[in-house]
Amino acid sequence: MNENGSAYDRGVVELEIDIEFQNGEDWEYDYENQNTNVKADVEKGEQDLEGDEAIEEVENLLKNVELHGDQGSEEMVQEVVNALDLEDGDLYKVELYIEFENGNMYQVSQQM
Repeated sequence: MNENGSAYDRGVVELEIDIEFQNGEDWEYDYENQNTNVKADVEKGEQDLEGDEAIEEVENLLKNVELHGDQGSEEMVQEVVNALDLEDGDLYKVELYIEFENGNMYQVSQQM
């Protein structure tokens, strides 16, 4: 599998994103795709998405980011921040874990 294309196109099997905002709000994205059994949960402050709604939210995000080993951790975080249309100044910390079908895994934690 090549390193080009969106994260979704490259076959994500697991994704965890935790975003902490300066105001104390917390967003969490959890996604697993094991043998066509897809599960997702999204918590954005007071909003909690589950099932198909959460899967759609995460898969739309994955279609709009390119994450691969040629990027530095700062670049990976910026891809996610941009795709979610967030402002760096509003963020305190972003943590990202992603695993692809080909076994490549990336874990990033960045204080903004």
